[in-house]
Amino acid sequence: MKVVDALVPRQAPVSDPLVTIEGVPTIESNLLQIDFLRPEFDRAKWDDSTVDADAYGDPPPTVAFRLVNGLLRKIRSINRSSFVRELAPKDAFWRLNYVNDDESELAESPNLFRKRFSAYFREHLAAIETTMWNTVATLPAEYQPPLWDKLLLDAEAALPDIGATVVLAATALETIAKAVVDYLARSNAVPPELWTWINERDHFMKEPSVEERLDSLLTILGGQSLKTQPHLWEAFKNLKKARNSCVHEGKPAIGDKLVTEEIASQLIDKAIEGVRWLERFLPPERRSVPPAAPLRWNIQRPVA
Repeated sequence: MKVVDALVPRQAPVSDPLVTIEGVPTIESNLLQIDFLRPEFDRAKWDDSTVDADAYGDPPPTVAFRLVNGLLRKIRSINRSSFVRELAPKDAFWRLNYVNDDESELAESPNLFRKRFSAYFREHLAAIETTMWNTVATLPAEYQPPLWDKLLLDAEAALPDIGATVVLAATALETIAKAVVDYLARSNAVPPELWTWINERDHFMKEPSVEERLDSLLTILGGQSLKTQPHLWEAFKNLKKARNSCVHEGKPAIGDKLVTEEIASQLIDKAIEGVRWLERFLPPERRSVPPAAPLRWNIQRPVA
């Protein structure tokens, strides 16, 4: 709430002579203000349990964020600022004030809004307890996790960027699929020349697809296909659809259904489960470190 209360412009901008652009002192900014002008706004209060508050009201917060994101998209592209992200009402601190034309406060009324706001935060906590610390101590100083493990962690960290999440998670499965069948081919003494011919053709369309590696080749070389785990196979197919939709159409979707942050999180969970299942075909030294047992957190905060 302290952050929400502080969402007001500084009375007078303060420039920093030590940070300049083309020799001109800069003004550090972290607030964007949009003014909506109308003779009168509908400020009647409503029951939050009956409407989607983010899409309701005059003006709806979603309208403001559509304008904000239009501006952020332009700045991101023109300025090549890769760290700039689009925002959603549930992903940002925002406040909507209803004021008089001279920007003074309106008279208080029990049935009318004078302001609306949202306080957003996302906490990330990492627990280190005795068992986990002892496991860390057993790993070599130069330990490097498998590439697919790093990709899965990057996919989770990319949220709420759904596009990056599904592409990274799909790439993790592609990476371990190739590593597993390559290892099994060597273990089964498949002639190197034959294996090279199978995997390195004159056109990528002739090479084994990820689906063929996880199905036909895995069955031939390992005696079992990912298809024997229907829930993992379905998750792989859905992740593949979401990835292809994102790459080729610009939006991650499974059929006609857009992938939400919740669905993307579920896809990551299934991708992790699929990777753990596939790692059984690899020797222990090439597998990911077993994840620590889940811990039960209890966080208490005084409300007054």
